[in-house]
Amino acid sequence: IIGRFTEELAEAGEFEITEAMKQGLSLFYGNYATEGQTFDTIKALFNNDSYLIDTHTAVGYHVFRKYLEDTRDRHQTIIASTASPFKFPGSVAGAIDSKYKNVDEFILLGQLSKISGLKIPAQIAGIAKKEVIHKRTCRTDEMKDTVSEILGIRKSS
Repeated sequence: IIGRFTEELAEAGEFEITEAMKQGLSLFYGNYATEGQTFDTIKALFNNDSYLIDTHTAVGYHVFRKYLEDTRDRHQTIIASTASPFKFPGSVAGAIDSKYKNVDEFILLGQLSKISGLKIPAQIAGIAKKEVIHKRTCRTDEMKDTVSEILGIRKSS
């Protein structure tokens, strides 16, 4: 069935799920956070709880708060953090304090570590000294062809 949806999406740009699937989705809740709400969430959690989160986790936490407002659900909840705040130093540091906006992201890694007391993850530490391997750029409308070319995928006629 997923194959059918994929084909419909490719051909028509959309697909429709079955009524049974729609009924199953009644158990799910979906929402979103604007960029401003995401940054406000990062700042509030850091300032109020000294807890530093990344942008993706901030969206999840913001949506969770909306869920609580909308449903009044009071069950205990676990929110799994989806990334390290050090992966997005510009956005995270800029959310905490506007003085960090437009500061080099490699410098911000150290600043985030300093203000949060957290160590820079080993996978990210030293990244500024790594050689840039992929230097190719393209316009948005060229992305599909460029990625196909890099991967050696030929266009089908």
